[in-house]
Amino acid sequence: ILFDEYYSASVADCILACAHAVRQGLAGRRKLVSAYYGYVFEYGQYAWALNAAGHNATRQLLEGDSLDYLLSPNSYYNRGIGETNGDMKAFGSLRAHGKFSILEDDTRTHLAGWAADNGQLCKTLNETHTTALLRRNWGMSLARRMPINLLPLEERRDLNSPQIRADLETTRQIGQALFEHPRESGVQVAFVLDETSLKYLTPQSRRIIEPGTARYLYDNPSGALHRYGRQAQLLTGSLITEQRDRLAQTGTGFDQILLSDVPKLAKQYKFWILTCAFAESTLLRTALEALRRENVTVVIPYGAAFVSKTQAVDAMSMSTHLGVEFAVIPPGTTEIQRCHDGGVFGLDSSIPTRFAVNDATVKPLGHYLDGGAVALAEYAFGKATIIFCGSPMIPAELMAEWMRQAGVHCYTAPGDTFFAGYGIVTIHSRSSGRKTIRFPHKVDVWDVYEKKLAAIQTEELSFTMNALETRVFLERSGYD
Repeated sequence: ILFDEYYSASVADCILACAHAVRQGLAGRRKLVSAYYGYVFEYGQYAWALNAAGHNATRQLLEGDSLDYLLSPNSYYNRGIGETNGDMKAFGSLRAHGKFSILEDDTRTHLAGWAADNGQLCKTLNETHTTALLRRNWGMSLARRMPINLLPLEERRDLNSPQIRADLETTRQIGQALFEHPRESGVQVAFVLDETSLKYLTPQSRRIIEPGTARYLYDNPSGALHRYGRQAQLLTGSLITEQRDRLAQTGTGFDQILLSDVPKLAKQYKFWILTCAFAESTLLRTALEALRRENVTVVIPYGAAFVSKTQAVDAMSMSTHLGVEFAVIPPGTTEIQRCHDGGVFGLDSSIPTRFAVNDATVKPLGHYLDGGAVALAEYAFGKATIIFCGSPMIPAELMAEWMRQAGVHCYTAPGDTFFAGYGIVTIHSRSSGRKTIRFPHKVDVWDVYEKKLAAIQTEELSFTMNALETRVFLERSGYD
């Protein structure tokens, strides 16, 4: 545990030392300084990398002015056509500290040779898929006010297409307008991760197939299509990476932030998901105290504060921090049956440590399938409302339901990949059919890549999409 903490801290210290040297060498000249770091929202899927990669000290890099931004590739786990993509980093925390995030887009386009793809990097087969995938990536970056960065893999041959160049220029123009006309993001959801708790996890790999999920990959080099169940690291894969991707299917925007930034951002969001806050700490206590003073909803997936100074699993510590009584129950699945409709969700793989609510003051919302202990519950926490969920995996549909109850504006029905922020809405369809986007107020809607007005002074926009297609729209207010 101490070595993992030291290793991440030492990597961050090295980066800061190098960045400081660069600043001194620049002698006041204006240049941006950056580093590849902070992949905490991706490495939940890879047991060996969760601590051994040394990426769990982002907070150190946010302090001071040595660095201007952090980079990472697009998600390697979930980047294919029809999938969500995602940022590996706490981009919301970067923004809160006056820095920004950039994604290095190394998409394997249809123009790239098969040597650029190892069978897992989701190379596209044709220009239609390339267009949809790049527009999804760039639409996500626009909705988070991030610059675009491309990494050509084969001397730019893989990007040498009139369609790609035209879309890139359109994206550049819209991005420039976003930077020249500042506005609030409008995002009401925060996905929070405690990077300081990750050191308590072992590097043991236990991959599971998540129920009801599928992944499609093309053979290298035949192009044959294969269907696989989606694999996830048992606990952290579902808590971090998979949950990030499910949030991108809830029909609204969200920011990724570190637990250490919750107090300063407590008034900014209506809906919070606190993940991987395993250990009792001053950081967690301060964050919870800040949230309990606000009229917000806080979702606690799996558990929190159960690693105490004396025990690896301490239900009393968890009870003290979260305000109601919890109990440790025997190993089993985290399948949960909801009280009001009998629906079942969660993981059908056994997990060694599970928690149940053992408090008559809460409102039970669901029970574990095996044994009937309360696994899903809602209760008051100061001015806030806490929803505890014993499963590390929460479906997009259920999360979207809770968001709407908390007053979050959901633009569209859950299911398709969706990003929203700064007047940009991006939808990447998983299925064909009629889609409807509902805006929080009347706006003029500009179709970014079709380069035309889609609607004037409307609160609702409906259109038909094919499966695996991308549409990006801009609310025109302030961008004339």
